[in-house]
Amino acid sequence: MKMKKVRIRSAVPIYMAAAVWLIVGLVAPGMLLKAGTLIATILLSAGAYFAGTKIFKDKVVEVREPVSTGNVEIDKQIAESRKSLESLTVYDAKIPDPEISRQLERMHASGTAILDALERNPSQAQQVRRFMNYYLPTLSKIMANYVILNDSPAKGENIRAAMQSVENSLGMIADAFDKQLDSLYRDQAFDMDAEVTVLETVLKSEGLAGNRDFENKTQETGI
Repeated sequence: MKMKKVRIRSAVPIYMAAAVWLIVGLVAPGMLLKAGTLIATILLSAGAYFAGTKIFKDKVVEVREPVSTGNVEIDKQIAESRKSLESLTVYDAKIPDPEISRQLERMHASGTAILDALERNPSQAQQVRRFMNYYLPTLSKIMANYVILNDSPAKGENIRAAMQSVENSLGMIADAFDKQLDSLYRDQAFDMDAEVTVLETVLKSEGLAGNRDFENKTQETGI
């Protein structure tokens, strides 16, 4: 996931400059036709704009750059999945339950990591296709309905049962997100382990590394 900084200019200085013209126009509309008044108004307007830029400074925010994996379909799925993930943050803010928040935060973190990994390696799209096309949008829909039920002024037996069902499932869903993330790195972990083993073998064969087991036993016995 690539982020870039964007500068957002405040519109207030423009409004302040325009306000000068409006005030002069309301107080002495005919005076604007005179050169002296016109120049004075221009100077006042410029001064108001300058003062506004000092008071209302530009904001610099980080925004996510558009996805570009080289595959338009995958880019679209990633963008839609990120929207579903962000919806979890919105629902989290509306639900005053620390345990639900904890599980939603887990899912958001794992989901973000999954999509970041997919951006780096689009060939893994097949592994997470069901995650993007079914798990995320379904979860978003479930939480949207949960918020509606939670906001209901009266909670009958059916509403309470439905909410309890969702609450009982969130931990399992969060675990599934974690496992999905772990599975993406499984092959990479195996490859790293194999490479480390080969490197150790080469180092030992060239006399550049000692026998680890022997060294450990020596340290344990104090010999």
